[in-house]
Amino acid sequence: MLQIMKYHFRILLRNREQMFWILLFPILLGIMFKVAFSNISSSEIQKPVSIAVVEENNSDALKNIKTFLEKTELKDGVALFVPTYCTEEKAVSLLKDQTVDGICIQMILHLIQSHFPLRFLLPALIPSA
Repeated sequence: MLQIMKYHFRILLRNREQMFWILLFPILLGIMFKVAFSNISSSEIQKPVSIAVVEENNSDALKNIKTFLEKTELKDGVALFVPTYCTEEKAVSLLKDQTVDGICIQMILHLIQSHFPLRFLLPALIPSA
């Protein structure tokens, strides 16, 4: 068995192309991945997302949305969302002024099921065609 291993190792040393792919290529690939991805987490800056939450009524769905927004965190306990609770008109004006990054609107399911155009429900988010 040892003699067979020595024989195959000698064949490997004679064939330079095979030696490159078996020994050197994985090492070079590992070095390239290390250089490319070594600072991937430290170079990415995550900041909280400011959103306007439309308060139409004080329903259970709105309470669930508030709970979700308060409990979602980035690293080290920093909140992922910075909500601003307001009316729909105020939310649209905040979005146009670029004070907030997005709007969270509690949609009523029976309006969507009655085939209202989605542009009618979300005029601030969907541009008119």
